Amino acid sequence: MLLGFLVALFISGILLWLARPHNKPLVGWLSILPPGTITGWQVLRIPEIAHGDFYTERWEWIPSLGLEISFRLDGLALLFGLIVAGVGAAVALYTHYYLEKEPCQGYFYLALFAFMASMLGLVWADNLLTLFVFWEGTSITSYLLIGFDHENARARAGA
Repeated sequence: MLLGFLVALFISGILLWLARPHNKPLVGWLSILPPGTITGWQVLRIPEIAHGDFYTERWEWIPSLGLEISFRLDGLALLFGLIVAGVGAAVALYTHYYLEKEPCQGYFYLALFAFMASMLGLVWADNLLTLFVFWEGTSITSYLLIGFDHENARARAGA
């Protein structure tokens, strides 16, 4: 489920990027659904996590080396996951209005959703390999977000 959310976020970013030039108002409102759904799912997990339970997922990546990608949703991961997805939903809604006339708004959605997926993967990580992979993902995607308005001299100077 957790990996599915991460993949869905990334795919949603690609779809919003592709659909943005064709239907701006609809894309803006649809951008709230992926992070909003993740936030809602995490809110539904609060009672069981509050009682000490946790949710884990594991996938063997390179079995011969014993490498796996694993996620764990416990109290701390839930707290930070709610922050990431909740703020991400708010940013997606704000972006709909703030960057309304920006021709590259779809690209911003792609970078934002890839960043959200990386951040959620980071806070849900259950081993060092997963942590490292998603840490690097946040580095790359934050670079893309910082350089979003690279043609503007003031934005370049501020970065």
